[in-house]
Amino acid sequence: MTEETDKSQWGPGPWQTEPDFLEWEDAETGLPCQIRRNTSGALCGYVGVSSSYSTYQQSYEELCHVGCHGGLTFSGWIDGADYWWFGFDCANSCDYCPADAQWKRVTLLSGSRESYKDVEYVKEQVTGLAKQLFNPLEALASVHEP
Repeated sequence: MTEETDKSQWGPGPWQTEPDFLEWEDAETGLPCQIRRNTSGALCGYVGVSSSYSTYQQSYEELCHVGCHGGLTFSGWIDGADYWWFGFDCANSCDYCPADAQWKRVTLLSGSRESYKDVEYVKEQVTGLAKQLFNPLEALASVHEP
């Protein structure tokens, strides 16, 4: 994915200089990670697992113990890769989506609590997701800690 999104109507903000796509291997887990911008201008984070993982081909709905921004909203194949991907988006009710700026500008000026989740924030969330998918028993145990 190398096509850049037309952001000319989105107004000023960090999205103007951020990449629309990032791909890397998580240093700690070795899992493939991605950030992609969706049509609303929000960033989405993804982590892939191979067939050796117990979560391979599971629905994201089965991983309710996994914590990331807004919770998991995706599981499936991406670009024909050999990985099963889990992902989340930053287009929730408290998130600012720059492509919606035209009609949301009034909302922001009136004291909305929406905030834009930038690349650094999403990368932190993706890294946390990679750790949880790498060691799902540890992630499950943390949910039940007092």
